[in-house]
Amino acid sequence: MEGTGISRWIYDERDLPVKTTRVEGSVRVAYEMFEPLIAEDPLKIVRAWVRLVIWKNAQGQEKPHVNIASKLDDLLRANLQDFQDLQTGKKYALYLTDYRTLEFQDQNGTAPWPYPIAPPKAIQHVLAAMNPP
Repeated sequence: MEGTGISRWIYDERDLPVKTTRVEGSVRVAYEMFEPLIAEDPLKIVRAWVRLVIWKNAQGQEKPHVNIASKLDDLLRANLQDFQDLQTGKKYALYLTDYRTLEFQDQNGTAPWPYPIAPPKAIQHVLAAMNPP
C-alpha cells in the first residue's frame, strides 16, 4: 500500500487484481530510487529508478522481474508483463495506465504505452522534494 512504510520502496502496491479482455491475475508494482550502498561510491551521482513487478497468473504462478531506467517516464510506460497469444503466436502486454484509479489495459505488442502516465502520488512527492520550486 502506498506510503505504509513497511518496505524500502517509495511506492508499493501488492496483489492488485487484474482483469482485462485478455489478461487475468494479480500484480505487485513497486518503485524506488537507485542508490549506491557506500556514500563514496562514484555511482552516487547516478540517478535511476527501479521498478519491481511480480505478475501472478490465475493459477498462482509468479513471474518476478526488475527494470531500471534513468527516466521515470520510461518505467511508467513500460509494460508490466508480456504474454503470447496461443492461437496466433503474437505477443501482447499488460500496462498500468492510471495509478490513481489502478486501471490496467493490454495492447498488441510489447512497445511502451503510447501516452504519458502520471506517476503515483508517493513518487510525485519525492519528485517535488528533489526539484523544489
